[in-house]
Amino acid sequence: MGERRISLYQKGIMRRALWSLIACATAALTVPAHAGLFNLVGSFSASGTTAPSNMTIDAQGNFYITDFAQGVNNIKVYDAAHSPAGVLGTGTFVSPAGIVAAPNGMLYVGDITHIVPMSTSGVAGIPFGTFSGGIYSITADAASNLFIAEVPGSTVRFYSPSGVLGTTITSADGLTLKFPSGIAIDSSHLYVSDTFNNRIILFDLAGNFQSAFPAFSGDHPGPIAVHNGIIYAGFKTNIVAYSSTGQTLDTYAGGGGPMAFSGDTLYVLDQASHQIFAFQAPEPASLSVMMGGILLFRRGRRRWQIPPLASRASEN
Repeated sequence: MGERRISLYQKGIMRRALWSLIACATAALTVPAHAGLFNLVGSFSASGTTAPSNMTIDAQGNFYITDFAQGVNNIKVYDAAHSPAGVLGTGTFVSPAGIVAAPNGMLYVGDITHIVPMSTSGVAGIPFGTFSGGIYSITADAASNLFIAEVPGSTVRFYSPSGVLGTTITSADGLTLKFPSGIAIDSSHLYVSDTFNNRIILFDLAGNFQSAFPAFSGDHPGPIAVHNGIIYAGFKTNIVAYSSTGQTLDTYAGGGGPMAFSGDTLYVLDQASHQIFAFQAPEPASLSVMMGGILLFRRGRRRWQIPPLASRASEN
């Protein structure tokens, strides 16, 4: 009885933290697509979810969405054609949140106080880790090492694929982390959304602090993704694209829910409407940022020049 009471208490903490931090009342992404870094190319419904928490996309383009509604607590699967493709983990989880599809073919799911490894067919492995009650965001490197942002514990932890704890990060640049709710990785850096410190932090892959920049757009930063050196940060009412030095490159008006890349396409989960929106990113070899806020990108032999946001706003 005591264990159940504790787990329900922890579950309540996690729910309140997640819904307040990542904005469960995410504004629907209804603004028309515009040129630049946010070229909206489509969407599909994840209406089979009840309370979608986070999502990941595997190498085959399948989507896995954690659903932490009371009495549900499972993973909804959508195939690469965006059709419902099954449910995983029913009866396994207390309250699944963070999830990553690692290169080794396994899913790793944050379930309040531990990580549950799971095959894509739904076979659960032995849980590992000890957390204080909120694992919202998980990412993995090419070797399937895990990087985990723990929200209430304000900690980032590194784990091997088999569950061996490595580096633990609790502060950066003289500041203690405060509710880190987004984490992403590329070939050279780990990116952490330090939510209540209103900043995004860059570490090297060993966990050494590299740099940080302020990130606030009407609300605290939440989910993040990185692609071709550009950092995409979700806020309550918009998504902002930053350079690695913190320069704002573009902004999209619409709630910035959980996000993940598949190829050059950024997918964003709108938790309020249960829709997943797709944005096509510019091609990597052609993207460059010029001084004065001018964004240039090239496709083939053609080049577009996009004026700063203030200029674009004055034209509307």
